[in-house]
Amino acid sequence: MQQDHLIFLRILRSPKIGVRTFYKLMDLCRGDAYHCLDLLAEKGIAVVTEHSILKELEKLQKIKGTLLFYQDDMYPAALKNIQDAPPFLMMLGNKNLLKKKSIAIIGARNASMAGKRFVEKVSYHLSNAHYNIVSGLARGIDGAAHKGAINKGTIAVLAGGIDQVYPSEHQKLYEEIVEKGIVLSEMPMGLPPTAGLFPRRNRIVSGLSDAIIISEAAFQSGSMITAEYALEQGREIFVIPGHPSDPRSAGGHKLIQDGANLLHTADDVLTVLNVAKLRPIILKEAEHITTNIPKNQPISDCVIREKLLTLLSANPTNLEDILNAIPGLKPHELMIEITNLELEGLIIRHDHQGISKKM
Repeated sequence: MQQDHLIFLRILRSPKIGVRTFYKLMDLCRGDAYHCLDLLAEKGIAVVTEHSILKELEKLQKIKGTLLFYQDDMYPAALKNIQDAPPFLMMLGNKNLLKKKSIAIIGARNASMAGKRFVEKVSYHLSNAHYNIVSGLARGIDGAAHKGAINKGTIAVLAGGIDQVYPSEHQKLYEEIVEKGIVLSEMPMGLPPTAGLFPRRNRIVSGLSDAIIISEAAFQSGSMITAEYALEQGREIFVIPGHPSDPRSAGGHKLIQDGANLLHTADDVLTVLNVAKLRPIILKEAEHITTNIPKNQPISDCVIREKLLTLLSANPTNLEDILNAIPGLKPHELMIEITNLELEGLIIRHDHQGISKKM
């Protein structure tokens, strides 16, 4: 292990250093590990000993684990881009799966049998479409999600240390995931999961994923916390609807009312994500439209309309992509033209997904 990584882990494991403080310190010290130690010493902040970290890493080595630093090439790209990404991750399993894109599936621990069967089916189909399935190894929906993808690629994110299986009834599932998939944790080896650690775990679940699927989530639940993280991180949210009188579905139904995607089959997820993949192609095709427009120059209303209608297709296009594709176009000008075109019945507005041309 590199000496600077060892120092950074000592700093992160120190009682008064959280993730945000760690990154602020990295900025102040410009990534110089020894400068960070000196600065903390000046402020009277104690750092854990090298001996304690080496003992932890020895335990990780014994179970054939890997330590990932956020600057490593192997560190998951999607997770690296979120706010408060874990500076270090401990990993067990097949590191090659980190190269694949991921979809999270989360939901109630006290899930219905029908809900678990449906989730396992969705997980199976999405894993066969070359996505990892990410979840938290909990009872209910999480367990079903892992089981559906066990042979193609699943990632379990733990709230406690990477060697702490919770619930204990999932010991066999944990071992299967270590053998065929990946287990991740940002916590120290041996740390039991406690209530306050689960929300921190949830940001990693959503951060690893391009989309989040929620099944049977009550209003006050960990799944709703994960949905909040997903919204902050710009992830697509899908909800499997439940019975209107079932309190386990109340949170999910509220998300649908607020604009989340309703999921009938796994193909609903693939359709939306494939549209997202087409956006760079749409922008590239639009380049020839915009080459003659001087940057930072005002554009007339008729030109905005012409460029916008040429750019759009039957698939939703993100508003930010439109602004990037038409130099000089201001956000308020775009919104005025969208309103006009919508009133004329020429376009369709999609919540959280942009606009498309009415065909």
